[in-house]
Amino acid sequence: MKKRGSKPATSPAQTKTTTPEQAQAAFDAWINSPEFAEECRKAEEKEKRAEERRLAREAELEAAREERRRNPKSPIDAYHNHMDNCPYGWWETKKRRSWKKENPTFEFNGVTYRDHWSPQLSNSGKTRRWMGCLTGSDGSTMEIKNEHINNRRNDTKCNWGLPNDASRYCLVRPLITVWLQVRVLPGPPRFALRATRGAATRGLEGEGGPATRATARQAILRPSSGKTGWTPRRIRFAPKRS
Repeated sequence: MKKRGSKPATSPAQTKTTTPEQAQAAFDAWINSPEFAEECRKAEEKEKRAEERRLAREAELEAAREERRRNPKSPIDAYHNHMDNCPYGWWETKKRRSWKKENPTFEFNGVTYRDHWSPQLSNSGKTRRWMGCLTGSDGSTMEIKNEHINNRRNDTKCNWGLPNDASRYCLVRPLITVWLQVRVLPGPPRFALRATRGAATRGLEGEGGPATRATARQAILRPSSGKTGWTPRRIRFAPKRS
C-alpha cells in the first residue's frame, strides 16, 4: 500500500543516466537538423526587419531635423536649432550648462529670445519634472515643455488630493467607533445585570414607593438571544440559629 507523502518508485528505465558523449551527440544532431536551420532563418529575418524599422525611423527623424534647421517655423524650432549648436551631448550636464551660460540668447525674426526652466519634485522627491518657456524681447512668451502636475509639494496648503475639512471627519472614523461597530457582544455586561437585580429587588421590597417599582421593571434587561430575561424575586433570609 502506498503511503501518503512517499515518493513514487522509479523504474529502471527512468534511472538510466546520459553520458557526456551521448549528450554531445544529441546536441550535434540538433545543430545539423533542418528544424534548427529553420529556427535560425526565422531569427535572422526577425532581426533584419527590426533593423530596417529602426533605420527608417532614424531617417525620418533626420529628415525632419534637417527641414527644421533649413526653415524654422516658430521660436521653438529656432530654440532647438540653437541647442543643436552645442558641441556637448545631453549627458555632459556641466559642460552643456557652461556653454549655455556663454550663449544664453538666440534670435528669430528680429526678436531675441531667452529660455527659462523651473524644476518640480514629486511627492516622494525621487522624480524631477521640468517646465520651460521662452521670453522674447518684445514681451512675448511661449511654452517649450510643461511636465508639471499638481501634487502636495507645489500646493500652498500641502493638502492637494486630500478631502476638505468638512468631509474629512465623515470619511475617516475613529478607530474606537469602528471597533464598537464590528464587535458584537452576546449580551449585557455582568455589572449591568447586578445593578438591575439590585434595583428590582429594592423596588419590590417597597423602598421608594411605586415609582421605584416602575423604574425597576423598566431596568430589567433582556439578553440579545431573544429569550425571557431575569425575573426579580423577593429575597428571604434564613433565621439565625441560636
